[in-house]
Amino acid sequence: MLLHYATDQPDSTLAVRRVALKVFCGAAVRILADSQESANEDHLTRLPNRRIGEAQLADRCSVRRAGRFSLVIADVDDLKLINDRSYMAGDAALYELAMLLADVAHDKGGMAYRWGGDEFCLILPVEREQADDTVTTVQDVGVRFSFGSASFPDEADSESELWSVAERRLKAQKGDRKAGREFQARP
Repeated sequence: MLLHYATDQPDSTLAVRRVALKVFCGAAVRILADSQESANEDHLTRLPNRRIGEAQLADRCSVRRAGRFSLVIADVDDLKLINDRSYMAGDAALYELAMLLADVAHDKGGMAYRWGGDEFCLILPVEREQADDTVTTVQDVGVRFSFGSASFPDEADSESELWSVAERRLKAQKGDRKAGREFQARP
């Protein structure tokens, strides 16, 4: 049996330890990559999560040369009633809406995010009217939802103001829907 000159251990033991170390390091890298993905992605919908959305919205608002864009906040109508049937039905509704919103956002060169609970957010590189038209095309396909939008920098010149305008419009549309009135774009 040959001994390794630096450790006085058999060469075969060192080879086994090297292989074990490589396997361990590979597993650690995969675990780190998975945890980073989990920190940035909603587990149900696989959309980027609020953390990523907030960072990208802040970035878009801070860089004036990024041009005009619209923020859309979407909220599932009566998710509690769907969940009362079963949580699986609620999850399916959220997933279905996520896919619809992701598709329309992608078609416009934007991005959809799962904000949390029954809320989604879209950042679209278009004027508000185009954003409204885009989202309206899927509004009553399957899952019923309400939305509000605002355009940067035309209607708001800060992230908080943009969010406030879009949220006010979302609440107005939710109120209209509960009162039985159809969607009308809000000034």
